[in-house]
Amino acid sequence: MKWLLLLSLVLVGCTKEEKKVQVSPPGFSKTVLTSSKGGEKVWKLICDNVQIDGKKTNLTKLTLILYKDKRTSKITADNGILDQNNETIELFGNVEVSEDAEKIKLQTERLTWNGKEKRLTTESEITLQKEGIILSGRGFVADADFSSMKITDGVRVKFK
Repeated sequence: MKWLLLLSLVLVGCTKEEKKVQVSPPGFSKTVLTSSKGGEKVWKLICDNVQIDGKKTNLTKLTLILYKDKRTSKITADNGILDQNNETIELFGNVEVSEDAEKIKLQTERLTWNGKEKRLTTESEITLQKEGIILSGRGFVADADFSSMKITDGVRVKFK
């Protein structure tokens, strides 16, 4: 009887515990990525953290600088997703855009850079400031250098 009790204690003490280990996708910190076409720089991406997850790359605390005709636009955001197959960068969370030549400032929660079309788009609410005028509305489309831009719905104008 004692022998059976001892055997059961040994068996209970030897049960195998399975531990699940969660593996993060490969990543990098403090990263700079650039894209060029025909020897011309198209964009530069600076981010605090990069996580590669299949075909998409998740970005944290990022700055995207767009280059077009010797002009630059600077975009900052909390997070983003780089999709190299579709040539897009989705930016979200406190998105702010500044374009110095036209003195434009844009704020929104989501913005997408389409590299094939060289356009910035969003369906979110936006606020755009330029030379004493504040425009707001929902939805936005612009070229990389802001030479052409459009607020698509509910445009409101306020003068400073």
